[in-house]
Amino acid sequence: MEANGRRPTAPGIPARQWDGTPNRPPASTPPPSLRNAAVPTPREDETKPVDKRAPRLVLIDPNIGLPSRDPNPDEPTGIWYTLRKSIRAFWATRETEATVTNREAYVRTTLRELFVYVLFLACIMMMTFGATDSSMFYLHRAMELSFVETSPRPFTQLVSFNDVYEYYEVSLINGLFWEDLMELPKPNRSDIPDILFSPEFQNMTDFDPHANFIFYHNKMLGVPRMRQLRVRNGSCGIPEQFQSFIYSCFNHFTKSAEDQLPFGGANVTWTYTPMSNSSLAAHWGKICTYHDGGFIQNLNLTKNATVNIIKQMRQHRWLSEGTRAVFIDLSTYNANLNLFAIIRLVTEFPATGGLVNSADIRVSKFIKYVDNWDYVVLLFEGLFIVFVLYYVGEETVELLTLRHHYFRSFWNVLDLIVLAISICCIAFEIQRYMMVEEFLGTLLSKRNEFVDFQYLSFYHACLNNAFAVLGFLAWIKLFKYLSFNKTMMQLSYTLSKAAKDIFNFAIMFFIVFFSFAQLGYFMFGTQLEGYSDIGSAAMTLLRVILGDFDFDQLQNANSVLGPIFFFTYIFFVFFVLFNMFLAIINETYAAVKEDLATRRSDFDIGEYIKKGFDRILRKLNWKSLRKKKQEELLVHDKVLKQKALDELARWQDDLKNRGYTEEEIKTVFGNSALLPGQEEYETIGGIDAAKFNEMEKRMQKIESALKAIIGHFDAALNKLDMMERAKLNRAKKMDAIIDHLDEGEFVTNERKEELTAQDIQKRRNRKRSSRP
Repeated sequence: MEANGRRPTAPGIPARQWDGTPNRPPASTPPPSLRNAAVPTPREDETKPVDKRAPRLVLIDPNIGLPSRDPNPDEPTGIWYTLRKSIRAFWATRETEATVTNREAYVRTTLRELFVYVLFLACIMMMTFGATDSSMFYLHRAMELSFVETSPRPFTQLVSFNDVYEYYEVSLINGLFWEDLMELPKPNRSDIPDILFSPEFQNMTDFDPHANFIFYHNKMLGVPRMRQLRVRNGSCGIPEQFQSFIYSCFNHFTKSAEDQLPFGGANVTWTYTPMSNSSLAAHWGKICTYHDGGFIQNLNLTKNATVNIIKQMRQHRWLSEGTRAVFIDLSTYNANLNLFAIIRLVTEFPATGGLVNSADIRVSKFIKYVDNWDYVVLLFEGLFIVFVLYYVGEETVELLTLRHHYFRSFWNVLDLIVLAISICCIAFEIQRYMMVEEFLGTLLSKRNEFVDFQYLSFYHACLNNAFAVLGFLAWIKLFKYLSFNKTMMQLSYTLSKAAKDIFNFAIMFFIVFFSFAQLGYFMFGTQLEGYSDIGSAAMTLLRVILGDFDFDQLQNANSVLGPIFFFTYIFFVFFVLFNMFLAIINETYAAVKEDLATRRSDFDIGEYIKKGFDRILRKLNWKSLRKKKQEELLVHDKVLKQKALDELARWQDDLKNRGYTEEEIKTVFGNSALLPGQEEYETIGGIDAAKFNEMEKRMQKIESALKAIIGHFDAALNKLDMMERAKLNRAKKMDAIIDHLDEGEFVTNERKEELTAQDIQKRRNRKRSSRP
């Protein structure tokens, strides 16, 4: 044995080479005759020029047939190479490293990736739960009770102009002004938050701290604003047959039909305010999309002044035939929860007549870092940025290594999507923070003007939606790192195997489904809200599959076609197509479960953890545990030796019974023959620790090589088993086809020959029986 721990080698044997390509196994293990062969490097052949572009050769350990861990003499040196190697090791993954033949490296890399990703997932969860609180729902509910679910008539049930004016004069006024119901003492100056009242807080005698609090705890910021959009008369064409008695025509709202001329009375005139250039300010209503311009009327901070403004609006016909939408905007702040509520009440006036009412209430936390928990969330946000930078580097290394093969994996594509959404979240958060710092102080200083928080609330809503999608995809991505377990593979393996069948089924399903949606839209679209457009009809039919339907509504719409439509849809979609889908999933899942049951597990994680623990103990040089392990091995060795001695003694007794003498027995067995009564004494300290460690490492290499070989054999056996099952299935199908043909008018040639032979045999038997 040489000083470096490798076997002495004989020159002249060609080396087996591996180009270092990820996931490409090296050549097979050499035969025993070549186990001591040398593995030369390109430096031994001085006459052959070295191609610097060629991949670096990797030495193969001839003892186990795997890449050697010894230093490669051909490996480059230098600071730049060491830096690149360190960077690649820092971002090493299963895709960039050769883990196919080295199961230990596969397990180690998988567990490291899983551990890092669990930390990344924990950061995402802490950020999402830190930005959302159950108190937001209760604040949203409080605003709904104040402005939507009002009495005597809820906002959503307004149907005429008179209902709208009554809502403004009663329900809206009661929701905005609660000071008449509050009997609270006047607080001290030190108890009032400076962030809300410092710009206007100059005279305590003129300041009422209880004014403009909604539901006692929600301070109204600025004044409420009412905004109207109108269309002009004559914006639509009137047929000639009706022009003699119809003089006005107001089209639905469009930019070309919008009326921008002033209107009002002698004392009040409302002028048009142009819209902004930002498309983010547009509102997507139930009927149309509306911009942020229009005719504006600000209300007042006092109840009496606001009541007079609404009466004046009614007197001068604020609402008319040309009105197409009215918006009521206001904002509140709850100091108890550090939450803002941005409220928008929308009343749309369609060209058909009637009203369409909706409410948009957004609860946001613009001032994020106030208490200790907020700073904990800030810490996790910083860790989130670090993890995003780490995964950007990891995916860059994988792209440079795998190139276009990178996009063949679903998990790699999902990694890119998660990274893209993470970067968008960081960008939205930075933009939101800058907007809050820039605009919040300016907006809060306008106590007697309207405070527009729509932009801030929009960015906050986009940030929440991005984090929601990111959290969902992050949990789905967890299956990527749990794929080493056969149970965890069932979902992804089932979907991948059934993907083709599901795709073909989806085409057939959507053809049938949208044909029924189109049928329902044309048959019931003018009578039922659920079928008023093609999108609503599709959603209604999806709800029917889940059991949410109203059969009486269809029957009332059309007593004949309604039931026929319903039962036909239930039969084809629910009883036929839906059960076909379940059959595809069940059959594929059964096949996957059977395949996984016969497949050998890639590795035993418990065994790997045990080996890692033993390796740590050896590195810590715990002599007592090593001595105990040596003692256990010696005891085991003594037991084996005692069994050998007993067997040898049995052979000696058998030879003696056959008539052989002791001299003849010694001649046959030599010095290894131990006569009964001989004993061998060994001490525990007789084994060299270095030799023991060397033998143990060699045994571990042999075990890993055997595991790799057994894994290849198992894969080959699984493929052979699948091929055998496929052959049996084809044979069964052929038998079924032949049986089917035999029952019909046609038979195969072999069957014809068989029938002909039987007929000839029957004739011969008749001739023999007819002879005397």
